[in-house]
Amino acid sequence: MAEFVAKGVKEENCEVTVKTVENVLPDELVQYDGLIFGSPTYYGQMAAPVKKLLDDSVILHGKLEGKVSGAFTSSANIGGGNRVSCAFVFYFEVFQIVFFENFSRRQNRFSGFIEIF
Repeated sequence: MAEFVAKGVKEENCEVTVKTVENVLPDELVQYDGLIFGSPTYYGQMAAPVKKLLDDSVILHGKLEGKVSGAFTSSANIGGGNRVSCAFVFYFEVFQIVFFENFSRRQNRFSGFIEIF
């Protein structure tokens, strides 16, 4: 799935690096303009290694402002919890990327909205 996502990003004339979560250190996240996280879904949760990477990225608090981000996931069936799994990545994005861009830099004035579907 990651390769298909990367192909779509490349079609927009962007440079793409695809890595497995085991080959990413939290400090590396700051070097990219955008971050797209993918994970299998386990009972409505992202995989433990992805969760660990996001948890470990707390050291970057405020350093990921303004980055474009997204998530994708898969499960065995339609009711497998994909939306919930992506929502957990969304929480990370809100606190690390969107929250500081929209709130702290703009003196608590909300500058847009985000829709989860």
